[in-house]
Amino acid sequence: MFSLKQLIIEQKVYRRRRKMRLSTKRADNRILKIRAGDITKYASKVIQFILEQGGSRKYTSNEIDVPQRMCFKSNFIDCVNFLNDVVLAYCNNTGNLILNFSNCKEASISALITLKTILEELLIFGQNTAKSRYKEKAKSIRMIPSKSNKINRYLFTLHVANFPVSEEEQREYISLGLHRGKSRNYKENRKSVVSRIVTQFVENTAERFSVGFDERGQNYMEGMVGEILSNAEDHSLKKSEWFVDGVSFLHKEKDNEVIEFNLAIINYGYSMYDGFEQTKNENYQTYEKLEWQYKIHKNLFSITKKFEREPLFVLYMLNEGISRLKYLEPSRGNGTMTFIKSFIELGKFCNEDSSYEPEMNIISGHTVLTCTEEYAPFSDNNHYKLTLNKEKSLSALPDSSVLKYFAGAVFPGTILDCKIFLNKRDLEKNIKDKVNN
Repeated sequence: MFSLKQLIIEQKVYRRRRKMRLSTKRADNRILKIRAGDITKYASKVIQFILEQGGSRKYTSNEIDVPQRMCFKSNFIDCVNFLNDVVLAYCNNTGNLILNFSNCKEASISALITLKTILEELLIFGQNTAKSRYKEKAKSIRMIPSKSNKINRYLFTLHVANFPVSEEEQREYISLGLHRGKSRNYKENRKSVVSRIVTQFVENTAERFSVGFDERGQNYMEGMVGEILSNAEDHSLKKSEWFVDGVSFLHKEKDNEVIEFNLAIINYGYSMYDGFEQTKNENYQTYEKLEWQYKIHKNLFSITKKFEREPLFVLYMLNEGISRLKYLEPSRGNGTMTFIKSFIELGKFCNEDSSYEPEMNIISGHTVLTCTEEYAPFSDNNHYKLTLNKEKSLSALPDSSVLKYFAGAVFPGTILDCKIFLNKRDLEKNIKDKVNN
């Protein structure tokens, strides 16, 4: 026989357990509603910064249409605004998020990798917030496939969405996978690890045509990538993460094979121009050089051709010996130029077909700067220069087709968007010629 006291205790335990079971059932149907305090507590610096940059934009629908051209170079404003809307909709709206790719006809790998980084940050944020409130489950992000098989293939190979892709197409790609890191102490630093992974990714791509780097080439490649990741850390906002991802595709022709190699390095935070402006007092000697160069170019402006200050400064900053941290370390200022030069030269050596042109885009703030074989770094008195004009002179204005400014949107950080082609026929020919010589 239970005493009255024991009976009351048992009833309380039963009611508490029953309440917990009901709460769990209700949780299965209750989607996480994000509060203002959750963003401060659980959102990464990347998400917080994008929300700050989003300004007064509002997106009330849970379904967002992806732009027809999801590409920074050809559709910068719509692309950047879409990425902002994804974050705003996830954080401000109730219910799950849907991204509709059905009308998307064109997409760059760098824009899709940028979307991938943001989606991963949002999902981590949602999961951490949901754990703090056991009655709610994290929001999901669903995607509607494109009518373009090419777009669906991009999304599949980048592991953004599991859209249906033929078995043959699944075999004809190599994915790097998303890697991230941030400024940490030496033992935990990820730069050297990721640099080796990227170099191995290049090796794996080239092995399709039975070529690759020797030990010296591998060390050189690792050093270049490490330098770029160091730059990404320097420009990140309050030591927020940098991201690296890439993918290679095989294009089969009638009597040839061509591999399209893509790599994107992304950091969120200060743009190149904003970061340089913030150190102009400490870095006054370098800053005065850029001011002097800007005055030369400004005197050349006309009604039909002129530039905003930001894109010209970005161009100047890519030249050897220019760095916003020059006052801290005099040797700074060569890494990005070396990377651009080596990447374009590698693309030229691996392919001579004009229909496959190597290209590197630098997206930062309001600026998109494009380097190609025609507009590539060149040697001048033992220094490499980048002028983006056919005159190969910093005394002439750059070509406006490869240096663009967009006032209607700003990317919160910097992206190095790299693409080269490995043409089997040209690669074998050039290797043979090099051996014979």
